Amino acid sequence: MIDPKRYIVQIQDSLLAEFLYHWTVHGKPCPLLFQRPHTDGLTAIRLEVRDDDTAYFLADALAATGCKLYEK
Repeated sequence: MIDPKRYIVQIQDSLLAEFLYHWTVHGKPCPLLFQRPHTDGLTAIRLEVRDDDTAYFLADALAATGCKLYEK
């Protein structure tokens, strides 16, 4: 078990489909909360990593999209 950590993913709008693809392939391991940041062309996604499945999904999605990750 992993200590729960909250993250915010900053991703370009054009890469949202790729991010969601990886989320689906990994069995939708966590809830996602989408928010519009103050920068055009970007989206913020809030999520919490509580287990290995979510950690693997997030690592895979980050590698595929090159999005930025911020620990909250």
